[in-house]
Amino acid sequence: MLKPYKEKEGKLMIYGLGEKLEVLRKGKRLQQNEAANLLGVKPSTFSGYENDTTTPSLEVFSDLCAFYNVSADYLLGYDKKQMLSVEGLTDDEIGLISSLITKFKEYHQTEETDD
Repeated sequence: MLKPYKEKEGKLMIYGLGEKLEVLRKGKRLQQNEAANLLGVKPSTFSGYENDTTTPSLEVFSDLCAFYNVSADYLLGYDKKQMLSVEGLTDDEIGLISSLITKFKEYHQTEETDD
């Protein structure tokens, strides 16, 4: 299996981490400085995470997973699936979202077979 990281100047750098963090942050409609403040890190440090020039500590990495509600495997590149939280939703709302996802997948499978 390919390793999702490389060594750079004696530090481990995680391939694609910055891009994932940027997409997740924008999905929350946050500016870098807002996300940094919520995570308790300096904006310049957070910028380094997104630009792949700085790797977060294990503690910050864990905080990032919790903050964005994703698995460590997702951020490390082992798992392509992103988890979304349904916390606070009713059973009916969860069922509706599940139905929408199923219909979306069916629609795209039909589109692919039509091509």
